[in-house]
Amino acid sequence: MPSHIEIGYQGWGQESQDPSHPVGTVATDEYGRKWGYFQASATLVFGNVVRLMNNTGILAALNADVDAAAAADTRRVTATGDFTAAALVSSFQGETRAGEKGRGHTNYLFIDAGATQNQGGPIMSRVSNDAVDVYWETSNDGKIGTALTTVADYIVYNMTRVELTTGPTDCTVCLPQIDVTDEYYFWGLMFGHGWALLDTADSIISTGSRIVIPSDTTDGYCEGETAGAITAGEVAAAFGRGFQDCTADGLVPFMCNSLYSTHPMAFSGVPTSPDANYPNKL
Repeated sequence: MPSHIEIGYQGWGQESQDPSHPVGTVATDEYGRKWGYFQASATLVFGNVVRLMNNTGILAALNADVDAAAAADTRRVTATGDFTAAALVSSFQGETRAGEKGRGHTNYLFIDAGATQNQGGPIMSRVSNDAVDVYWETSNDGKIGTALTTVADYIVYNMTRVELTTGPTDCTVCLPQIDVTDEYYFWGLMFGHGWALLDTADSIISTGSRIVIPSDTTDGYCEGETAGAITAGEVAAAFGRGFQDCTADGLVPFMCNSLYSTHPMAFSGVPTSPDANYPNKL
């Protein structure tokens, strides 16, 4: 399970092919900055602006309908062909790809539409490409509380696998302060002084307003915003402030605070007894 630790440069200044900490761990360095431990789903560079894995504009790796009814007091969700190892990137508890160590992610499934919505929990296992078993945190026995129908819409999300931002209303989770290899693990800056990549083609950082949001036009970059031009959605996506005027593209000093919009410690995992009601762990 994620924890809180203290790290120095030998921590946040390094990447690794295999996880050296539980993903989702939060650390504080000697300067009081906060870092989160993530896995990159693509190559990242120093100063990139990073969000959690996304699908069709929502915070989800999968977004589809259930393909078979499921009775109350069962666990299984069926969606034909949706739950492949490639789609879930071996990121749920209990599964690894051949020759790999476990990645340590926890994927959550949530019924987000239909008459049976507002129930879900962490995926316990991938039964096949067509089905997963879930520990339902929203029930009193770890099982489905309200029977699922074939019009129940589900999403699958996790809080520890990341990609570049693509638009100004994305929720930023961190800024890597090193180059990161595709699929490697790294510490991303969530709070405190660091460096961000700025795209001035969108808007410069200026004295009019130093609010910084993800770029409109360049994936993984940020832009400044002026008070009169920013929309409500962009205000909600603000993840810090620049404190130096800058009119050139590239790295700029930056006061990051992504804790407002996203935080990696947003899951609890499956208890020892999956029949226990949440938040019991035994």
